[in-house]
Amino acid sequence: MIQLARERAAAAGVGNARFAVADVQQETLGGVPFDLAISQFGVMFFDDTVAAFASIRAQLRPGGRLAFVCWQALADNPWFTGASLQPFCPPPPPAGKNPTGPFTLADPDYTTAVLTEAGWSRVSWTPYRQLATVAREVLQDTDAYLSYLGVAPDRVAEARAASDQQLRPLLREDGRYDAPLAYQVFTAHA
Repeated sequence: MIQLARERAAAAGVGNARFAVADVQQETLGGVPFDLAISQFGVMFFDDTVAAFASIRAQLRPGGRLAFVCWQALADNPWFTGASLQPFCPPPPPAGKNPTGPFTLADPDYTTAVLTEAGWSRVSWTPYRQLATVAREVLQDTDAYLSYLGVAPDRVAEARAASDQQLRPLLREDGRYDAPLAYQVFTAHA
């Protein structure tokens, strides 16, 4: 993903963006202070959410901005088959300081409190909803994905059936899915 971001930035002639892979809970990036930190569906996986957001804030200039996108509640995103696959997967590893996962920051009050505790000010959020019509293979779980999740080979067919059952209400007559997407954008200032 980083390589793709670099390629797209270069193709667009963007010269003031830097892409790095780092654990922001513990590492400081070279070139600080930055003006802006952006994440698209990535900040929900921090082991220690407050520490991570505090570290990001510490690497921005005073008044620097944070903007990130995360999902709203699981119930508002019926395309996500994680819940229907859970019975077929091994138990997740024990949580660190905070639980992690795609919907960890779904509650705007919780997320605002985390950001405030991490030292951010002027926290705001805007919810969005849209319907995405996608090809069937975009949402259907493949054998490779189910294997990656740890589904035992003898339970792959059963897991796929559970996933298909969950997605059935989203299936269109033309074989594609209408996937309701409920996400939100948070912004804050250092």
